[in-house]
Formats: sequence, structure tokens, C-alpha cells
Amino acid sequence: MPRRQRQRQRLGSSESGTQRLRAERVNHVWSYDFVFDQTEDGRRLKWLPICDEFSRELVALEVERRMEAKDVIRILDAVVVERGGPPEFIRSDNGPEFVALAVQDWIARRGFRTLYIKPERRGRTPPAKASTAASGTSSSIVKPSPACWRRKCSASNTGSTTTTSDRSPR
Repeated sequence: MPRRQRQRQRLGSSESGTQRLRAERVNHVWSYDFVFDQTEDGRRLKWLPICDEFSRELVALEVERRMEAKDVIRILDAVVVERGGPPEFIRSDNGPEFVALAVQDWIARRGFRTLYIKPERRGRTPPAKASTAASGTSSSIVKPSPACWRRKCSASNTGSTTTTSDRSPR
């Protein structure tokens, strides 16, 4: 017997009665979030993918052992210069690197606005982070799978990819 297909969740919430802003054109809304992984020797990797929500283009992908608010600013600044201007909006969760005053001031000076994703309810892991965390595999380089990559978002669309791994892939 075929499995019943799940219904898609509606965007927005009943409390506010508003819909989540959808990207209408290229450089309208970018999204970014951290994805974590580790190398075979147990050292942590922190990935920062930045994706254009309309075209599903991977705007940037940076990988470091650690990233702070100043690193987020440096990466965003390079991407804005490379793309010829900022997006109208940038979407993220409420992580400390994204809500830091330095990042907020930089975004305001650059002339674009932020959209924040509501934090997930405790015990419900978003699919993007669950795929990396639940796989249980440790390899030297594992491609992250953020939600924005579900539709044809590939690393071949970016000019700046940094990897800091001590070992080569298996």
C-alpha cells in the first residue's frame, strides 16, 4: 500500500496572521545559517552557507573551525561587494552571531533589513540540521544540507569556497 503523502505546513502563524515573506526576484531575500560537522579526528567544522531564496543560488559557502560575529560581517561584506550590492532582506534564526549588535549595525549601514525565523520548539529539530546530526557519520568533509539547498542549490555557483580540513576526503 503506498504511503500517504504528508501535507505541507502553511507558512506564517495563526497568532500574527501574516505570511512569511517570499522572495520575488534575485537578490530580494538571502538566507544564512550555521551548519556543524566534524572531521574524523573529532575537530569541529562550522559551515556558513548563504543562499539566494529566489534563484536557490549558493551565494557563498565558508567553512572554518570557529566563526564569530566579526567573521560573519567579513563574509557578508565580501559577498555584497562581489554581487554588486546587498539584498533587500536577509533571513536567519536568532543565533548569537546573527543578532550581535555589530552585525545589526553593519546590516543597517549597508541598507538592507533582517527577517528572523522563529526558534523551533524544543525537541523538534529542523530537517536541515537533523540530516547532518542524525547521520552519525564523521568524514573529513561532509556537504551540509541547509533547507535552501533542497532545490538545485550547488557549490558550483559560488566563486569563494573555503575549506579548512586537515585530511582529504575518503
